[in-house]
Amino acid sequence: MPNLKQIEDILAQTQCGECGYDGCSPYAEAILNEDIAINRCRPGGELVIKKLAKLLNKPIIRPALPQEKISTANILTSCIGCTLCIQACPTDCITGAPRKLHTVNNYNCSGCKLCVKICPENCIDIIPNPEFSFVENLSQDEKDKWQENRRNEILDLVIKRNNKANKKLKTKKKNIKEASLSEEQLELINKARKKSKDKYSTKNK
Repeated sequence: MPNLKQIEDILAQTQCGECGYDGCSPYAEAILNEDIAINRCRPGGELVIKKLAKLLNKPIIRPALPQEKISTANILTSCIGCTLCIQACPTDCITGAPRKLHTVNNYNCSGCKLCVKICPENCIDIIPNPEFSFVENLSQDEKDKWQENRRNEILDLVIKRNNKANKKLKTKKKNIKEASLSEEQLELINKARKKSKDKYSTKNK
């Protein structure tokens, strides 16, 4: 019996929401538990449909949505630097300081459109990704192999970004907790940390 992880691992991992769900995980749950059609992953296209059909022992069907060209976000000069797109980006490919024009790392952009949906100034376009124009000239087998490698690259970026966000959240919670402690309690915590650090340093000499 296929499990949730097997289904989710096949999906494109762009977290785009084109399937009608908030991300790849909710769509995978719907496929597993609600018998939702396996043809709604636009970025994955026919390759994902074939893999899901084989895993779930279902017939191969036509994509519900046409597969678009490989795309990337393009931020216009009217950007006000609100940073909302940076926070929304699942691959951490947008950079920029507050109130400054942001930029996009085209190679890391999955073309998910989440930044477009959240931008208050409507200053983000989705354009063909210049980094991957060569893919159009590949054979179907070569495209399938490239798409599989690309899916893995995107997944790695998503995991890295989530780990970074979780680390920041953990630090923030710790700082909030420590802010409510007394000076005596903080002193005891710092002593314990120093003792642990000294012990680790001695052990690794």
